[in-house]
Amino acid sequence: MSYNHNIMKLLHLYLAFFLYIIGVKGGIVQRKMRVLIIDDNKDLANSLKDALNNYSSDYECLAFYDGTSAMNYITNNPPDIVFTDIILPDISGLNILKNVKEIDSDIQVIVMTAYASLSTSIEALQYGAFDYIPKPLHVNQVMNALKSAINKRNSLLENKKIIADIINKKEKNPESDESRKVIERLILLKRFQKKISKIDDIETLFKISYLEFSKIFLTQFIYFFVKEDDFFKEIVGPSVGEFKVGEKVDPKLPIFFIPVKNNIGCIFAGSKSMTSVMSYENDILGVVYLKRENDFLDTDLEIAEVLSFVLSHKYYEIKLNKKLKSTRYGIIYTMLTLTGLSDSNQKRLIEKKSKYCEDFSSFLKLDEEIIEKIKYSSILFDIIQSFGKDKKSSSKEVSEKFKNVIEDIEFLKELEPIIGSISENYDGTGFPKRLQGAQIPIESQIIKLVHTYILLTENKNYRDGVGKNNAFENLQKLSDKYFQKDLVEKFINFIGEYERTNN
Repeated sequence: MSYNHNIMKLLHLYLAFFLYIIGVKGGIVQRKMRVLIIDDNKDLANSLKDALNNYSSDYECLAFYDGTSAMNYITNNPPDIVFTDIILPDISGLNILKNVKEIDSDIQVIVMTAYASLSTSIEALQYGAFDYIPKPLHVNQVMNALKSAINKRNSLLENKKIIADIINKKEKNPESDESRKVIERLILLKRFQKKISKIDDIETLFKISYLEFSKIFLTQFIYFFVKEDDFFKEIVGPSVGEFKVGEKVDPKLPIFFIPVKNNIGCIFAGSKSMTSVMSYENDILGVVYLKRENDFLDTDLEIAEVLSFVLSHKYYEIKLNKKLKSTRYGIIYTMLTLTGLSDSNQKRLIEKKSKYCEDFSSFLKLDEEIIEKIKYSSILFDIIQSFGKDKKSSSKEVSEKFKNVIEDIEFLKELEPIIGSISENYDGTGFPKRLQGAQIPIESQIIKLVHTYILLTENKNYRDGVGKNNAFENLQKLSDKYFQKDLVEKFINFIGEYERTNN
């Protein structure tokens, strides 16, 4: 996505800035990205290898035709990116994925297959696969997956380099027990990065940050302030202290004024208090203020600055995502209005289907970005269906209307392959392309299944709503024709758990 690409560019700029702050010279060393292709189809493996090597001199691509040879190489020469087939003559692609993640969890693995079930693709994503590509492979799909995987790999490598450089700096200038403490805290820093990586709301982000900062700096007196207009507002802090959560504080107080002035942070006179700035692209987002009985040292400030950098990036990302989601929902619900969908019951069903799609996808432990696409695609599919109910509109006209609407809206264009495959059947008898099995995107299969269930149980416009158990029986009868059998079983389990939780 262009948003993720822009975030990565901004992240790279900030990493360079922090490398300068902590005294690292020379920046990040540019090197070729090592890409491995693992497939027992030698022609396919070699063709993909040659295509990637010829595409850019930035790639060093190698091909292997069995899992054993590939794992022997990976153990001694960890790559950056791995493309692996699911079905291999000796080791399954899922086992390769697990083994690679044990060697280095930051290696990005892209799974390829022509035959695996939907449950296999979900399993691959749960084990940490970066992406899942059905065969036959399409060049654009392969290149988009590779570029996104490289962006993620580069970001992870740069974060590791920051930590490694700080450790090296301390090892060359040992300060008795302090050097050991720094290294221990940097291990906590890595854990902090991992803990906040999946968080998608601001309140949880700062609550987790408060707990982690407390462990790293051995104090409960930590205050997180976010900047609002001309004030700083405490967003989380100790239950008893000099500031209260929600309180707006004068930015001219020393704890704000001095560190904000230099955009980094400082240790105050007496060394028992310290402030680190949260900033993003030269914009001040907030400050972290810490107090304790023991003196703070320069090493503490260095760690606080890197922690604040990681926290700032995540905070900015969540805020931007929230704004984007709000804008996207605004666009989609404006489209609902423009299509003339004024019936309150119909709108309720559209929203219910979208919510079920979202919750079922979470139940399957799919990636947050995939869940967002499923949620929006569910609503847009209903909008397109409403166009089709207009007897004056042919299917071709409906398709043209949709294309005209999405042409200039980037996030809607990304949903087109999902929406265009919802009417496909698992046995290949659907339309428009007669896709079969794993060729049908996971997102499309989920939406089709959820919409069918809601249609069976609630939509009186088509037939009398049937009971839940009868709906399950109907879905099971349709397994392997319209739906993947494993997905139907997972959905039935989800409904049982969903109703227990919400009743």
